[in-house]
Amino acid sequence: MERAPLYHLRVHVRPETVELVLSFHHAILDGGSVANLVRELLQDYLHGLGLDIPAVPVRELPSAAHHVLAERNALESAPSKEFWTGYLKDAELLRLESFRQHEAPGPDDLITRVVDLPDELTADARAFAAGRQLTMKSVLFAAHVLALRLYSGTEDVTTGLVTHGRPEYEDAERTAGLFLNTLPVRVDTAQPTWADVVEEALRQERATYP
Repeated sequence: MERAPLYHLRVHVRPETVELVLSFHHAILDGGSVANLVRELLQDYLHGLGLDIPAVPVRELPSAAHHVLAERNALESAPSKEFWTGYLKDAELLRLESFRQHEAPGPDDLITRVVDLPDELTADARAFAAGRQLTMKSVLFAAHVLALRLYSGTEDVTTGLVTHGRPEYEDAERTAGLFLNTLPVRVDTAQPTWADVVEEALRQERATYP
């Protein structure tokens, strides 16, 4: 059986448009890499057409191997192991009824749920975040944590948060690759208000990131 490549790049010339289609396996690119890759591709293309746009500078970029090395060093680090052992001590394993074992759906049994949220809710969430100098990411992550509390019945919630590990070198933002990792974040949701849960979730994220 022929193996599919990890990425496809196709150009489709239409009567009124030219469409660029990039598909790829997530194992080789993260969101930031895709954005920079497409931006630099179009920048060089427009420069080649003679437009007043500079070409993408050609220089050696940091290797994605720096990310792999940092991960390996963390796995072998005694202080890192000590931190995570203490951080996750006695953490409860969340058990959600909806995750119980069940018969897998067949190929024609795909279940999709589409829920349109009111525009007012989005505006209120953004205002809530701005008023407390928080990011929307923190607000939505706290909502995720509160939903887990609701369905699990526990106030001590441990869940995974995807974060980036792009090396802190010059031009590292231009390196294409997958610089993601999922870290456990443990949140005590027994706070006086939902706003306090958001701030607690942010504190825990900051504590685990190093």
